[in-house]
Amino acid sequence: MKHQENWDFELHNCQWQPETTPDYTQPTKIKSNYNIQNATIQDPTPPQITIQEPKSEPEVIDGPAPPSRIPKEIQNKIIIAHCLPTHEEIHIDNLYGEQRTKQTYGNKFTFEAIIIERGDLTMKFWTAAPIPHGSIIYPSRYKNGIKFGEYRWWQIKTSEPKQEGTIYTCLPSALTPDFSQDG
Repeated sequence: MKHQENWDFELHNCQWQPETTPDYTQPTKIKSNYNIQNATIQDPTPPQITIQEPKSEPEVIDGPAPPSRIPKEIQNKIIIAHCLPTHEEIHIDNLYGEQRTKQTYGNKFTFEAIIIERGDLTMKFWTAAPIPHGSIIYPSRYKNGIKFGEYRWWQIKTSEPKQEGTIYTCLPSALTPDFSQDG
């Protein structure tokens, strides 16, 4: 094939008119009715980000929690706990309609609470402070200054309104933020 001088080929399903030279030394030029037009490619529009606030969660304002309304007879059972509140942002992809949830954390604050139930894998506490679902909690000390004695971070999984406050159920947290700068 390297030294072949005559190339007979036939194009099917095309309306091309071939032009060739008699001695076949020049490359074959083909006339075609196929026109290439300049196509413009438009950049896709950036995805629209919509943030939806959770409907069932209380609205949380970063900073100190409001003063608690705990009855006087159980003042010696009050603990001071640290909280790293979480906020969920929902991103919706315009092209495919997929939703992605991104968790961001707000400013740390402390609040008063009463532990109702505590075990190896769960903890329940009551507080008047609104805390969003997924926040990280660290019980630090009792209100009278005695250390709590258990060094474990908890993540809020469920909440139930109860008597001018809320009962939160927590599971152990994989995230262990530093609360040493908080008082």
